[in-house]
Amino acid sequence: MGGVVIGRDFSKFGEKVGSIFSFFSGFNFPTCWKEFDRGTMTLEEVAKELADLNNCSVEESTAAIMHVMELMQEISETGALVRELKEKGFGVYILSNMPKEFYAQIEKLDIIKVFDGAVISYRERLIKPDPRIFGLILDRYDLEPGESLFVDDKKKNVDTALGLGMAVVHFTSPAEGVAEIRKRCGLFSHSS
Repeated sequence: MGGVVIGRDFSKFGEKVGSIFSFFSGFNFPTCWKEFDRGTMTLEEVAKELADLNNCSVEESTAAIMHVMELMQEISETGALVRELKEKGFGVYILSNMPKEFYAQIEKLDIIKVFDGAVISYRERLIKPDPRIFGLILDRYDLEPGESLFVDDKKKNVDTALGLGMAVVHFTSPAEGVAEIRKRCGLFSHSS
């Protein structure tokens, strides 16, 4: 979801939020954030850890977390493609590392209604790239790895999916990612 279908306008982070969340740009997530995704740490616990890591107050780190949540929005190019894939009869599913509070925010967006199902890390107490969470989505929705296209912005997650026999797209930008997904799914238009 994050970085593929849902994005954030980093220019709206501001200096303090950008500093606290600098790990977003390098994908070097601190352990506390991984545990937040896994559902084993609360927002309050993560805010405390981020405050300690960034030499700021818990109030500042909590406000930063809330601000980042509020900035989440659909990436228009991939949102349009997800809708097109659904209309063409493809099954579309979410496999995402995401904390409870962030997913609750995502559920307010219209794009979420398009998906046929979701496996979210905080619910399962597992995070990508653990192969077990990939196994969950395949089993839960009766998906065949060889008939599935996995899309992710993190190379290690793409590598796990590839190792499980799935076709993959390493999503590096909306323009390139959408073009590659369209190609893999046999969708051609004048804009591609």
